Amino acid sequence: MPRRYPAVLLPLRGKGWCSVLSYPSQDEREFRIIYESFYSQAFYTAWAILKDYNLAEDATQEAFIEVFTHFDKLPGEDNLLRWLKTVTARKAIDLWRKHRKSQVREQAAVGPSSQDAGFLAAENKVLVYYLLQQLPATYRQIIYLRFYCDFSVRETAEIMQVKEGTVKSRLHRALSYLKGKCEMAREVQELRRC
Repeated sequence: MPRRYPAVLLPLRGKGWCSVLSYPSQDEREFRIIYESFYSQAFYTAWAILKDYNLAEDATQEAFIEVFTHFDKLPGEDNLLRWLKTVTARKAIDLWRKHRKSQVREQAAVGPSSQDAGFLAAENKVLVYYLLQQLPATYRQIIYLRFYCDFSVRETAEIMQVKEGTVKSRLHRALSYLKGKCEMAREVQELRRC
């Protein structure tokens, strides 16, 4: 039986301290390797859903606490990152649900137009970002999980804890909205060129 160490206290932003059960020193080293290897990817997953740095840090920290508490049951190396992103996305969605009333959404400002092709490409990226921010949070989350994290419809439904049909209908509505707004923006750009 591996030697156990005293319990560890992890700080929780604004919530005091969280006690984590003791662990063997070998597991501590392995956990530290996982944490250092995948923290930035887990944080980005949370940030893409929450759009709030502090909440994304909290979601990432909660995800790693779950990794730590289930350390002996972790999937193999091939599935570890996917599993971690799923856990992080679930934690982020849970935090979003708790804070959605007080959450302040960022608004991207669209810069002035120019005939420069490089600037137009950058302007298009800003436009897409702006349009994504205009989507309701549930649609934005589905777009992120399906196209940025590359989760299947079934996996997205599991993460969001809704039915597959709900994911499909929300995805269809979100893409229809984005398509209509992009077409309108293209028409405006054509008028500016004249």
